[in-house]
Amino acid sequence: MATRILPLFPLNAVLVPGMLMPLQIFEDRYRQMLRDCQVEGGEFGVVLIREGPEVGGTAEPHEVGTLAKIQQSMPTPDGRYLIQTQGVQRFRILRLIHDRAYLRGEVELFKEARANRRSAEVKRLMAATTEAYKKYLDLIRKMGGQVGDIIESALDPEFLSWLVTSTLLVPPQARQELLEIEETVPRLRRVLDALLEINGPLEARAERSTSVRGYPFSLN
Repeated sequence: MATRILPLFPLNAVLVPGMLMPLQIFEDRYRQMLRDCQVEGGEFGVVLIREGPEVGGTAEPHEVGTLAKIQQSMPTPDGRYLIQTQGVQRFRILRLIHDRAYLRGEVELFKEARANRRSAEVKRLMAATTEAYKKYLDLIRKMGGQVGDIIESALDPEFLSWLVTSTLLVPPQARQELLEIEETVPRLRRVLDALLEINGPLEARAERSTSVRGYPFSLN
């Protein structure tokens, strides 16, 4: 079983494969992590905090996280770094390593199996999820949220499942549960169920003309 040692960045947020996550780096330990990453390949692991603080102190992470690739890094005059990352691949932490100022872990990368797009079940799930997601985006727009359009030609089962996972209005723990579903088809079933569950209350709010302008929601 192939493993690697990976710097870990515990957050109160979940990164999923294929999606972007902008980050602000200001703690000394994570500025050091960023410098080390830039020398060692430009990758680190984003993990949801299970227990403990995000800033200062030591946080205990969930076992499953996502490998993040640094796409851009910009220093600011006050010593912070503004970075853009993209989720690459999921991993499972086998053991935590406390040998540096920041947390590291020995991790095993997931072997991501792709769903059979020709399968009748996959086609049904893709169609139903796409339809429910379009409705979800329309409802968010009606309530003042700013979202992009879904580009169906760019979708495959894996990307669709991660796109919905990353943009659902759910707590981080619920997003983490989706991240931990290993296979695409069960994950698509779960995100479809989540969309159907969320769309009902959203539709009722939209009908009452409830505005959520200023809600920090974006697909970017």
